[in-house]
Amino acid sequence: MHTHTTKTASVGQCKAYAAYARSTVNDVLKLTNSGLEGLEERTVRQRQEQYGPNTLEQPTKQSIAVQLLLRLKNPLVVMLLIIAIFSWSLGDHISAALVTVMAFVSVIISFTQEYKAAKEAQKLSDMVRTTATVCRNGVLKNI
Repeated sequence: MHTHTTKTASVGQCKAYAAYARSTVNDVLKLTNSGLEGLEERTVRQRQEQYGPNTLEQPTKQSIAVQLLLRLKNPLVVMLLIIAIFSWSLGDHISAALVTVMAFVSVIISFTQEYKAAKEAQKLSDMVRTTATVCRNGVLKNI
């Protein structure tokens, strides 16, 4: 299971983004304290110190043990484990054991499939290089 950290924009942020989208180039330049020549390197450094680097967040990686435990939250697995508990409490130990094995096989199959898919997705992600063209001191630059 590959989890991503997502941040939900507030209504105010959405309105601000919409305002940027409707604005003229000059209005956006004023709002961002920029100009057609771009930012000076000194200004870039100051903003990076103040706001941090302009990078994408990397998804948090979970250990294999945590990934396996999260599979136990699957409704089918929970139901099978409940059935196993009832079977055990009623004295049907063989059925309880078989149902428990079925639950764990389900967890292992699910984990294996998602683990392989996540590895392949990571390989694809590693092949993609994200760049941006910016204007610094009137000169276009790839970062």
